[in-house]
Amino acid sequence: MDLSELEGGTLTWTQPIRDRRYELRSGDHVLGMLEFASASGSLATVRVVEGAWTMKRTGFLHPRVTVREAGNGEDLAVYEPRLRGDGTVTFTGGRSFPFRPTDFWHQNWAFLDTLEKAVIAFDAGVEGPRLRDAFKVQLTVRLTNVRVYRSETPILVALGLYLAVLRHQDSVTQTSVTG
Repeated sequence: MDLSELEGGTLTWTQPIRDRRYELRSGDHVLGMLEFASASGSLATVRVVEGAWTMKRTGFLHPRVTVREAGNGEDLAVYEPRLRGDGTVTFTGGRSFPFRPTDFWHQNWAFLDTLEKAVIAFDAGVEGPRLRDAFKVQLTVRLTNVRVYRSETPILVALGLYLAVLRHQDSVTQTSVTG
């Protein structure tokens, strides 16, 4: 079963232990994983039924995130952030999806289609959180309009988590530098 078949459903990205590994779950079933290569770097590998990809943040003055098929050096997609924190991911086929916050506090985000409707939404936290999960990055993923975007869906599902982890990492780093 591929992720686009779960349209209208809800998934979760959970961090089972306190390292940089995450599991994509539908109830008790693990559908995929995202794992960072090191404790502080930005290189991550994503594995789901549809395939495996790497994601990496590059650039300092003009940062961007590249998405590549695992073992391949060519970009499948590139996410370019804007100064306000939002951005756009563009696939090599030309299709692009703006990534915008959906609430005032920028806790919840969504990839949007050309009509500005959510394709995939990411809400901070998971149902029934526990105290031990307080400092983990965990997301509820709502697949609202994904059948049309079958090939992009698994990458967008993973990229949403990847960007949340980077935002969290950047805010922790900024707090420790200014605090």
